[in-house]
Amino acid sequence: MKAKWILGLALCLSILSCKVEEDIILKEEIPLIEERQAFPESWVGNYSGKLILGTELPSGETELDMELNIQPTDSTGVYRWNIVYKTEKPDSREYELIIVDKEKGLYKIDERNSIILDCFHSGNKLMSRFAVQGSLALATYEKKGDYILFEIIMGKTETTKTGGQDKIPEVENYGINVRQYAVLKKGD
Repeated sequence: MKAKWILGLALCLSILSCKVEEDIILKEEIPLIEERQAFPESWVGNYSGKLILGTELPSGETELDMELNIQPTDSTGVYRWNIVYKTEKPDSREYELIIVDKEKGLYKIDERNSIILDCFHSGNKLMSRFAVQGSLALATYEKKGDYILFEIIMGKTETTKTGGQDKIPEVENYGINVRQYAVLKKGD
């Protein structure tokens, strides 16, 4: 009898946890449709928060204030994409977001120093992947309500290989050794 009661309780808890998970998924999916149609227009604003700098050792993490300011310009299809790192000597990056093909989600970030990064927008996320000085990086900006979640993940371009036997394709692993992230809130 006690085993049936425990089994019944476990079943109820399992059903309830599925319902909670479903509610979270539904709440997260609703903005995806709205924001895809309005990018980059709905992202216009000034955002600020803490950037967590990750290094190879967790003890090496530090924080600094970060801002992301997105504004339209006088040029059609070009937005000001200004990133500010608030250190002892503030580091302001005056970039531009350029619409290449909005229907296909294709954009570019022009760093205005001869570096132009290809970007892809899908749902509520702008993504860019690039290699610099022997490291492969994936940078993402994700819009959630009045927030933009920024993340950059990096690792060496050197690989380790696995698979490749008995009709199994060879797979190359790219290690990750740095993660930086920030939760940026839209200001008034």
